Amino acid sequence: MAAPSGLSSNPFEVLGLDRSASFEEVKLAYRRLAREYHPDANPNDPMALERFTALRRAYERLKIFYQTLEDVEGAPDGPAAAQAAATAGHSDRQAAVPPQREPMPEPPLSTNGARHEAAGEMPVTPSGARRAFRRTGPIRHPGEGDGHLAPAGRAAEVKLPEPLRIGGGHLALRAEVLYSYQIVAPSPQPQMLYALISLRTSETVSFPRVPLNLCLVLDHSSSMLRGGKVERLKDMVGELVKQLDQDDYLSIVSFGDRAEVLLPAQPLSDPSLVRTAIDSMRCRGGTEISRGLVSGLSELSLNASRAVSHLILLTDGQTDGDEMACLERAEEAAALNVGITAFGLGADWNSTLLDGIARPTGGHSDYIESPEAMVQAFIARVSALQSTNLRRTVLGVNVVASQLQRATLVSPMMQPLEFTAERGTPMAIIGEISSATEYQLLAEFQLMPCQPGAVRVADLTVTYDVPGLQREREALIIPISTTAATDPDVPLQADPRVTDMLRKVTANRLQERAWHEIETGNAAKGTGLLKRAAEHLEVAGHADLAQVAIAEAERVERGNDANDENVKRIIYGTRRLAQTAHQG
Repeated sequence: MAAPSGLSSNPFEVLGLDRSASFEEVKLAYRRLAREYHPDANPNDPMALERFTALRRAYERLKIFYQTLEDVEGAPDGPAAAQAAATAGHSDRQAAVPPQREPMPEPPLSTNGARHEAAGEMPVTPSGARRAFRRTGPIRHPGEGDGHLAPAGRAAEVKLPEPLRIGGGHLALRAEVLYSYQIVAPSPQPQMLYALISLRTSETVSFPRVPLNLCLVLDHSSSMLRGGKVERLKDMVGELVKQLDQDDYLSIVSFGDRAEVLLPAQPLSDPSLVRTAIDSMRCRGGTEISRGLVSGLSELSLNASRAVSHLILLTDGQTDGDEMACLERAEEAAALNVGITAFGLGADWNSTLLDGIARPTGGHSDYIESPEAMVQAFIARVSALQSTNLRRTVLGVNVVASQLQRATLVSPMMQPLEFTAERGTPMAIIGEISSATEYQLLAEFQLMPCQPGAVRVADLTVTYDVPGLQREREALIIPISTTAATDPDVPLQADPRVTDMLRKVTANRLQERAWHEIETGNAAKGTGLLKRAAEHLEVAGHADLAQVAIAEAERVERGNDANDENVKRIIYGTRRLAQTAHQG
């Protein structure tokens, strides 16, 4: 239920706490307020029951919320498995043995052995005083671990450190690194360190424009006749042509249960040919995506040596039994250096399949909610493709005093990086990098036991091609390091920019696991995970998306199927969390 009049919907505010509160403070506040507002103590107050219920609900929600990172188990095919395969001398995708399922990395240890909350402020209190995520607030000082904030005279605003900047000179790529902790506690036990890495093209390097070799692979099955999809699709192509330059190449393929080349690959010397081609599209038959991919890759191959090649797939339905063929075509596209963006229109399509088609190429899938949103989605994607300066971008990891647990590309679209072993090193595809887009990834390291002093964590190597400058396999090395404190009483302060991103990644992982559990018949576990994802979303400021997640969890609990449209909203809404933050 919503909070009663005078009470916020944010559970911290309902209990009169800020987000730095420990769980002990939550319990104390709840007990005090519950006694004050209990209906038995307020027999003449008609709002007493509603206030008491809101307090109890806020407490229950926060009790779940403090179970943050343990709720998310490890992802298969992680970098540790790739490293093991590399050590064994394997180099193919099948050689990377998935690790055993492991719990989410535990928070770092304090100097007294207590666990710190990995995604929030570093308290100096003993274990049992776990704290929620926070952005800014008063610093806690040694000795003030009794559950109270520092005295007002000693409170200080957190001064955020400048990111470590890497790159320069002739290199086409720059990087900035933020750490969850600038200083960690020396510890005889493993602890976690998180690195948020931003990648962008150099402002000092001049990138000659490279033409775009674009193929639109469009669903023309009979389902496209409904809801004005065909009309909006034709409008979208008309607007897209206005954005392309005359030296760009365009081809259009439509597919149902067979494929048809509407516009053979050619420069845009005569835009009227495009309109004639798209007007000739006729919707009929079923849906076999692999047929469209075959024809699209064939058209792109004609100009691959002269331009940046990319395929944009649009479908509104489930493919008809050719899923494996689609995945094989995706591997072919990756080998041909063709990127794929896969758009699903409406609610009746397979997000797992579209992920499988796009990700091997360094691309991504995305959700278009309505026909009216097609123009904006396609225009935004083509705009990013036109400003692509780096291609075949790959991340390599060489760990030193650590183990890489996971790495997640968090923007422009959140997705886990999938590592394979190549030449003895775990490698993951990032794909194309555009000067118009910020790319960020979150790397999660488990540090080995360390003594006071400098700790060399790992070396990351980002390799890429610069087609406009005819450079291949240029490399930027990003050293990851930290310092173990020499003073056992030094306060350890988390960087809220990193912990905020970790919270968003956690929400995404929780909802992904939730749908997996629900689809495999474990509805109780799945709905529990979905509600926990909703708690993270609400505290992160995404209340609308949190409400959709809670509504779907309750729908499944009642024995009904989840609403397909809302499932897509949750999946792709959480993937866009970092993108939304970056765009303001």
